[in-house]
Amino acid sequence: LIDECSEELMEYYRKADLVIAKGMGNFETLTEKRLKKPHVFLLHTKCSTVANFLKVDMKRNVVLIME
Repeated sequence: LIDECSEELMEYYRKADLVIAKGMGNFETLTEKRLKKPHVFLLHTKCSTVANFLKVDMKRNVVLIME
């Protein structure tokens, strides 16, 4: 959860031009907030809710770019 991150990590996050996030959990938590910079999500769909949201089959590797 972004609200629980250290100030040091948040400083890197704020300064980044691009964020690359690996894992379905990062996709689920980071997309709850309005993204203010480009994010690339690398994940494997392990649940039907996320697979349906992304309109892909279960157990698929996904690269999603959100600007």
